[in-house]
Amino acid sequence: MSSETIAMDGHRLCASLSTFELHSAGDATILKNTIQLASFVGEDMVRGYQNGTDASLDNLVKHFQRWNAG
Repeated sequence: MSSETIAMDGHRLCASLSTFELHSAGDATILKNTIQLASFVGEDMVRGYQNGTDASLDNLVKHFQRWNAG
């Protein structure tokens, strides 16, 4: 579990709480990522946060694909 607050120029933009769960699935592992986000500046912050999270998880998948191939 982790929490994050994003601020700029002394103004809080959002706060989040993230929980990661790992579950065994035979030879694989399932990752469940739950994010609770409170945006204080509107929907653009929510979309930006989602895009950043998606990109991070995509990079994690690519890393393990390369690792498994080698």
